[in-house]
Amino acid sequence: MIITIEVLERFDACQWPIKEFGDRFPNGLNVFSLWGTLFERRSAWQEILADEFLKSQVGWAIGVGLIPSRIVGSYVGANLVEANLCRANLSGLDLTGADLTDANLSGADLARTDLTGADLSGADLMDANLDGANLTGADLYGAYMVDANLAMADLTDANLSGAIIARTRIPRGWEAQ
Repeated sequence: MIITIEVLERFDACQWPIKEFGDRFPNGLNVFSLWGTLFERRSAWQEILADEFLKSQVGWAIGVGLIPSRIVGSYVGANLVEANLCRANLSGLDLTGADLTDANLSGADLARTDLTGADLSGADLMDANLDGANLTGADLYGAYMVDANLAMADLTDANLSGAIIARTRIPRGWEAQ
């Protein structure tokens, strides 16, 4: 599939991203690899998430069904600051040390994801599934975790100061430090 301005207009994209998309990809963006082999999918996702503009649009594209929600690959230490990954399926990924400051992860599936030492400060984790996620030493300062699922998550040495936690499933026996 090649995403073009016409495709974005059919999916009712906002005007400013359409204009920037057209300037950056005048011949469209080939995303066929997102449905290819595992190696092709990994490469395609790594390219998309390394691009400042594209990573800010991923959540919208997943939400309207333009691209698949399952993200594959390893993102150890990745710069995902302000990435829009709402409704993305990140389950089981290695995001050790990744910078997800102010990322939109609302409704994302992060089950069994390794977020050891990750920076999630200011991240929107509303309705996110972090069941079984490893958040050892993660920075969740000011994160918004309303209606999130943290059951079975490892919160050892995680910084939750200033985090907004409401109607959230937390690990059995866990107490805020």
